[in-house]
Amino acid sequence: MRPRLVVALVVVAVTGFLAWGPAGLAWQDQPTGPGSISDVTLGPEPGTPPSAARWGAGVVDSAGDRPRGRSRPVPRVRRSTYAAAALRATRPGTVSVVGAARGRRLAGVGAVVDDDDVRVLADLSEPGRSRTVAALIDTDALALSVLALGSRPDRSSAVADVERDAGRLALHPGVVDLVEVWAPLRPDLVPLVQGRDRRGRAPARSVAASRAGRGEAVDAAPGSRTWRQVVARTVDELYAALDAGRAPVSPALLADLSPAGLLHADTARLTARGAAYAVAARAVQPGSRALAVNVGGDGLTARAFARPGGGTTVLLHRTGPVRAAFLQVPDGRRVATVRVELAPGALTAVVLDPR
Repeated sequence: MRPRLVVALVVVAVTGFLAWGPAGLAWQDQPTGPGSISDVTLGPEPGTPPSAARWGAGVVDSAGDRPRGRSRPVPRVRRSTYAAAALRATRPGTVSVVGAARGRRLAGVGAVVDDDDVRVLADLSEPGRSRTVAALIDTDALALSVLALGSRPDRSSAVADVERDAGRLALHPGVVDLVEVWAPLRPDLVPLVQGRDRRGRAPARSVAASRAGRGEAVDAAPGSRTWRQVVARTVDELYAALDAGRAPVSPALLADLSPAGLLHADTARLTARGAAYAVAARAVQPGSRALAVNVGGDGLTARAFARPGGGTTVLLHRTGPVRAAFLQVPDGRRVATVRVELAPGALTAVVLDPR
């Protein structure tokens, strides 16, 4: 009796498998509409356990449409006395860290991802879609540390539990997919959502994003005069937000949607604005605190930050003929001095490990 029951169960299982197999394949072949952002492939070995994002020590700048961190290691560090550092502090091109970390911890640097961005990303064919999303989360590429959902966040922005609040916020499902893709690979990512005013209405979209039209020219050749002008305007915006303790967030992610976009979706190439944001994201990782700095001479502006895991990062913007900067950072009883070459009109980030 028992053997017959076993045989009967096996026959039923095989019959069901043979029946479901073709039906399942036919079902899978049915059109499913635009792909989900969560369908992207983020590397040759998707099953490999993800690792936390790293901000390695080194130098990166906005002179081109690809961050050059890997090819530009940390310059040689020299050590001097505090007396010698005080004499050098007044020389042109010298940037000295002169104060302890102050203010609240910063969220980092990021970009808005709204419904239009999600649709563009979802409609991209592979491997372009995976390449574009990978560029956004790769710490050797754009390396954004803040993801904003909806319109451009401002002081009313709040950190949100996207999974819990998605229905209430009526977000595009692809936005939630994108956050889910990001989360395991970027545990530092801080999702932001647009806050509401007292009348319950969301603030209007930024002028740059709302006036943009698809296909509009949004960029210039890397290193050109127009490129440097866009970088300069972006640096002013970044500095203002960082000085106010707010997360600098671009009003649009993709250049296809706005002149203020950070990334060309078709090639995963940074715009001039995107290059400046990518550099700032290297310096201002989540949890950073601002440091007071003194800049000697003209032609150079700077901001410095204490990294949450130790070490210091410095943002440098060359506005004049200064070809190199000398960074002076306290290092116990000595002062660490680093010489950094500066590209014309570029924003440069220098990341120094703790000594």
